[in-house]
Amino acid sequence: MTNFQPASILIVDDIATNIKVLFNILKQSGFQVSVAKNGESALSKADEALPDLILLDILLPGIDGFETCRRLKANPKTQEIPVIFLSALDEAIDKVKAFAVGGVDYITKPFQTEEVLARVQNQLTLQAARAEICQLNAELEQRVRQRTAQLSAANQDLQREITERKKVEKELASEKAHLIAAQQVAHVGSGELDVVTLEMSWSDETFRIFGLKPGKSPPAYLEFLREYVYADDRVVWEANVEQAIAQGKPYEFEFRFVRPDGEMRCAFAKGRPIFNSVGQATRLFSTVLDITEQKQAGEALLKSEEQFRLTFELAPIGMAILALNGKFVRVNQALCETLGYTSQEMLHQTWADSIHPEDITAFLALKQDLCQGKISDFQLENRYLAKNGKIVYGILQVSLVRDSVGKPLHLISQLMDITERKQVEEQLLYSALHDPLTNLPNRTLLMERLELALKRAKRHPDYLFALLFIDLDRFKVVNDSLGHQVGDRLLVAIARKLEKIVRNTDTVARLGGDEFIILLDGIENIHDAIRIAERISFELKLPLQLKERQVFTNASIGIALSSTDYNRGTDLLRDADIAMYRAKEKGKARYEVFNREMYAQALKQLQIENDLRQALERQEFKVYYQPIVCLSTEKLTGFEALVRWHHPIKGLVSPADFIPIAEETGLIVPIGEWVLREAARQMSVWQTLFSFAKSLKISVNLSIKQIEEANFLEKIDEILAQTNLEGESLKLELTESILMKNGEEFIYLLSLLKARGIQMSIDDFGTGYSSLSYLHRFPVHNLKVDRSFVSRIGEQGNNKQIIETIVTLAHQLGMKAIAEGVETPQQLEQLIALKCDEAQGYLFSKPLEREAAEAFITANQQSKQTFFSQVSCVRKTG
Repeated sequence: MTNFQPASILIVDDIATNIKVLFNILKQSGFQVSVAKNGESALSKADEALPDLILLDILLPGIDGFETCRRLKANPKTQEIPVIFLSALDEAIDKVKAFAVGGVDYITKPFQTEEVLARVQNQLTLQAARAEICQLNAELEQRVRQRTAQLSAANQDLQREITERKKVEKELASEKAHLIAAQQVAHVGSGELDVVTLEMSWSDETFRIFGLKPGKSPPAYLEFLREYVYADDRVVWEANVEQAIAQGKPYEFEFRFVRPDGEMRCAFAKGRPIFNSVGQATRLFSTVLDITEQKQAGEALLKSEEQFRLTFELAPIGMAILALNGKFVRVNQALCETLGYTSQEMLHQTWADSIHPEDITAFLALKQDLCQGKISDFQLENRYLAKNGKIVYGILQVSLVRDSVGKPLHLISQLMDITERKQVEEQLLYSALHDPLTNLPNRTLLMERLELALKRAKRHPDYLFALLFIDLDRFKVVNDSLGHQVGDRLLVAIARKLEKIVRNTDTVARLGGDEFIILLDGIENIHDAIRIAERISFELKLPLQLKERQVFTNASIGIALSSTDYNRGTDLLRDADIAMYRAKEKGKARYEVFNREMYAQALKQLQIENDLRQALERQEFKVYYQPIVCLSTEKLTGFEALVRWHHPIKGLVSPADFIPIAEETGLIVPIGEWVLREAARQMSVWQTLFSFAKSLKISVNLSIKQIEEANFLEKIDEILAQTNLEGESLKLELTESILMKNGEEFIYLLSLLKARGIQMSIDDFGTGYSSLSYLHRFPVHNLKVDRSFVSRIGEQGNNKQIIETIVTLAHQLGMKAIAEGVETPQQLEQLIALKCDEAQGYLFSKPLEREAAEAFITANQQSKQTFFSQVSCVRKTG
């Protein structure tokens, strides 16, 4: 038997693992396998040695699989090679493109070994069968004619007939061997039917096709039809055979059959009658080809086409097929709904009719590149004009479909409507750059514009701009008393006022809370900024009507002028902020222009703040004690604890320099707690050392920030317990402004302190406002007359009536009056005459350190003279 060359297969793939798996599968199946890793290499190898079949990936470096297949089909030498696409792309559009460029089959990755072998075998079978059948039919027809002539001659010459018969038998045996081999390779069976006896003879391959082992006799003809062939197809079979016998014509038909193992298969039969010498059909010769895989592939293709149709029609995004001139050929419902046209209206348009005029140029350029083969597809985000005139934002993807020789056929496109996403993006961008309450630019947008202004100032030295830092002075009062809703309405109303005051080229921004910034763009000089600040101050002092409420407010404004010295917007903002705080320090409701002295002062305050944060840890604070004297008994009644800061470098730092900073930063809370604890501890020690001291009281100043602490009462109880000091020995001093800013909860807190025996004093009384009308509501024990009133009593008794009023009010409310800052005997005489209860000041003693205070207690306890007779001596020795 002759050896035949196994089929050769070319694998085209750029992924090593895919190549290895395919190579092993095909090699083990007996095929000759070669490999190309890109399209150019595949074209070269196919041209050099024609393979029987090509397995082609789509996604390749350089030209892709589609382009590679087009070029193969365009080459007469390689155009008949069957190409099976093998790709991970599973979209319908990719399969359509694959078949459009000349592919015969499409296998989706990941693939199954059996599927690959079956489809490869099927295509090789089809390819070989076509060639073999054509050759076989031609050879058979020629042989039959030759044999007929030979048999005719044999009747005349027996000897010659015997000789010729032997020769024919030998040749037939050889041809039969060739035929069997060809059928095995092509999987094409053959057979004959004796039309008289209905006996059949089959080739080995025919047995295999019908699921039987070769070497046995085939089943009886009628039994075969009944047991193997489908009933519907049996009628077709019998009709073709009868017609061939009666009319002597060839026949061909498809039929379905069932193998003994129950598997249903499809086959294609082709045959013709063989006549005797008198022209009668005595036998039927036929071939049979198993086309099951081919039918399945066809059905799969039909199913794929149906899936594409359904995908196209029911896709949630717009899809369209277009002619090369851009006109719509086919559109789906989603595209019609997106643009608002009917399908008939769309078929008279092009994409150019729907794309926004400002976006059309980019689309046309990409479409031209696509049609010229420079690109295989493109994606573009455009604006589109709907029928109702609205703008639709969409992402358009367009691909070019070519035929088997690479000629452009049509365009296929998809349009995803992203209008809602665009609107959300724009809203998110707006929200990221604007204050949600007032819709003014926020800090981020302000800083962007400020940086742009600084860059412009660097390029153009004559260009000036200014920054106004605006802080509302009474916003917290409005917000706390009238509620956050009224506070929000006030902020919105002020935002609208500020926008009306400035130009459209200026920027009004809100930093948060009650802080606004105005960027004045392109001013002539500082006076332009001052005029705007003055107008803002005037406008904000006018009453604002917020629904049923009339609200008054004002603002402190800091102004910073641009200069080439600024490199960062944050520095300019910082300086405007410093100027604003200077305006607040000078009484609020005014403006201040930044200068370098302000910056130096701010740095000084920052240094103090930094040092303050370490002062407690380094034990740099000390408590001084200023005596408080009873004016009727001339005896010591207690001390006021005053904190002093001994800085390691600067020495003694004035409380006026660090207490406001401690208040602002919140450091007053730990400092105040330390002072309270230390003063209570010291008074407890003195009460143990001196029997006279048991009646003394220690007065400690409190900050509003301490009182607002959630655990304030617990701290008081803890300090009293740890220092063993009774509540009756402690006085807490509050400023009048603290009482003004707090309501019922604060009154309740004071009552709890009173229940512990702790006395409350109002410090600096008379310097505040409005508290006289509801003073009786607070559980207060002492009113301390501010030193400013005492210092102005004078020899002629100036301000005497004010002090007399405070003392009288205190007595009427059951309180004591304590005068601060007593420095002269004349002031003392006036206070005694006005029946003031107690006093403190340099006339009696300056604030004393612990040792000096103890000496003061001892001297006061042991002296037999009246206290006032010793005042001069105490002042000198103290």
